[in-house]
Amino acid sequence: MSTSISQPKPTTKVISLVLDSGPLIKNTPIHHLAQKFYTIPEVLNEIRDKKSREYVSQLPFELEIKNPSEHALREGKFKINLSYPDRRVGQHKSN
Repeated sequence: MSTSISQPKPTTKVISLVLDSGPLIKNTPIHHLAQKFYTIPEVLNEIRDKKSREYVSQLPFELEIKNPSEHALREGKFKINLSYPDRRVGQHKSN
């Protein structure tokens, strides 16, 4: 009886994906999920361990760092329970 490693099913890439720290800290392969990747400075500040920082520095795509606009913060619809750090992300004001 042979054992095979399960390969991820092919998916259609979304245009943009906004990243929280979870997949970056867990070194989750995500490059196949989107065409463009975004995050905010606070998410990168949550990545403290050496292994995760190395993973982020070697991502096979550009991770664009953005600050949400005032309009996005006003119009955003957060109908889920967010953790305290995630609520802080929504409160960030760009300079």
